[in-house]
Amino acid sequence: MNKTKSKPETAPQQETGGDCPSATCSPSVVTCVYCGHEYPDGTPTAKHDLLTSHIKVCEKHPMREAESRIERLRKALSELIGAETKEELEAMEAAMRMMPGIEADKIAGINAIHALLSEVNDKIHP
Repeated sequence: MNKTKSKPETAPQQETGGDCPSATCSPSVVTCVYCGHEYPDGTPTAKHDLLTSHIKVCEKHPMREAESRIERLRKALSELIGAETKEELEAMEAAMRMMPGIEADKIAGINAIHALLSEVNDKIHP
């Protein structure tokens, strides 16, 4: 999310300086609402490569917390399954399919393996 200084978070616009018509006013500085990073003059307030690039690296953006939680869950699931690489996961799936056991447990394990495989594939082919 980004905002302009002295404007509400939901309305990143040009400063009007009182009665100044917006067409004749200079644009205000666009800043990140999470860390205060300032963008160059004239940066649009939405859908711009600079904004998107910053969001991907802003340490205070809420996505960092979400990414951290996803990684913790991925690691816990990987440790539970006992496999992490594509080869290990595929071998574990083959073993689970052949071993005797409660069908619902096997299905849950195989679904977990498929979730982990999709993560591995996403890292290989973003």
